[in-house]
Amino acid sequence: MQAKYASKGLQFVGLNVDMERNDVKSFLQGKRVAWPQLMDGDGVDGALAARFGLVNFPTLILIGADGKVVKVMESAAELGDELDKLLR
Repeated sequence: MQAKYASKGLQFVGLNVDMERNDVKSFLQGKRVAWPQLMDGDGVDGALAARFGLVNFPTLILIGADGKVVKVMESAAELGDELDKLLR
């Protein structure tokens, strides 16, 4: 999906709130993740989770070019449709 929308200026970023950095590294090694990962090792009580109101995981947060949250989703199924609407 990153490749599909990159030409329109879209950038994906992973926000990871796992407590153990090695767990994150192990998980990502088997995946084809083509975007940066930010990590807050304080878990669900950390600054990243608080800043974005993360309660359910995974949570997808669509942030506009102006830095404002456009939409919060709990399902990747919605993501493609939302991106197509926003990037027309």
